Amino acid sequence: MRFNRGDWVHFSTKNWPPGVRVTRFSVDQPGQAEDVTGEGLYQGRGKIVRVTEDGYLIREERRNELVQVGNDEEIRLLEKAQYHALTLGDLRKFLSEHADAPDDVPVVVSLPVRFNCDEDEEETPPDHPERHDANEMYDVPACYIGLHGTDHNSSTSAEGYIPPEDRGEGEEWDFWVEIVPNHAEAHDALRGTDHD
Repeated sequence: MRFNRGDWVHFSTKNWPPGVRVTRFSVDQPGQAEDVTGEGLYQGRGKIVRVTEDGYLIREERRNELVQVGNDEEIRLLEKAQYHALTLGDLRKFLSEHADAPDDVPVVVSLPVRFNCDEDEEETPPDHPERHDANEMYDVPACYIGLHGTDHNSSTSAEGYIPPEDRGEGEEWDFWVEIVPNHAEAHDALRGTDHD
């Protein structure tokens, strides 16, 4: 696969950029460290600024240094995360896959509280695929789960599923599962303050 100038990519290369130092610390012998700069492949992420016959010149996203990556080396696109809305079917499948888990495992809602595009973060370029991704999450206990529905043609609502044979003539229902977090902890997470 060929890449283009302006593409954001992950890369692995034998061409270590100057000024990079990597130290490996021993897990078995605390305090011991070894300089492993230049060993193995240098891995990074960045934007292609030049395409040549031999490969790509990539500007790293954080260090802003240029790295030469050959055509025969690993490069893959840095793509936007793909999300899809969960359905009740997804929840049923998940529960069946974890049927042996104990009943007291807590359920949490992960709230994004900081994003790559926030003003106080390192500047993420406007064309970066992860510009609007969260880089900090806060887990809040889920305190309620319910199945709700509303009829399109009236103000009628329901707490629970209504089978087709029990619906009135001309009723068109939408149903959804709602998971509600602890509001006090959600307040603290989103506002950065303690709830009174």
